[in-house]
Amino acid sequence: MTLPTSALRRASLAALSAPPTLAHPGAPRLASIALFAVLCATLTWWGVTLRDTASPPPDVALAARTLPDSGAAANLLGGHSEVAVARQLHLAGLLSFQGGGTAAIIGIGDAPPRVVGLNAALGSFGTLAEVRAHSVIVDLHGVRSEVFLPASDGGPTIYMH
Repeated sequence: MTLPTSALRRASLAALSAPPTLAHPGAPRLASIALFAVLCATLTWWGVTLRDTASPPPDVALAARTLPDSGAAANLLGGHSEVAVARQLHLAGLLSFQGGGTAAIIGIGDAPPRVVGLNAALGSFGTLAEVRAHSVIVDLHGVRSEVFLPASDGGPTIYMH
């Protein structure tokens, strides 16, 4: 049996206008889940990338911060910083007496060194507050600065009389 040509034409036009059928009925749901997973992975990657570059590590942030120099402000306002005291006072030696007394041989500025007893005045640098084994403590209105002996050049460091 043969079909008329008009019927064949109608059948071929109906096949062209019919909606396409999918291979699997759950394919749209599977494609939506896959695209959602790709979106989540992309957002996670960008979040981690931006979070890591947003701020430097804490130790770098602490190292980048510098403290202001308080010595310059102290000198400007008429005070003496520890650095200024250490530069102007030159500790030449330490004296220890048999009775338990101590003194220091100190040069102030360009002046020749002189013997200064405990609690004696050092001009505008305060008083000699304490004598230690290798240094002295100078007290200037409650602020204490430590001045060290210079390094020895290999000669004797103790003289007894």
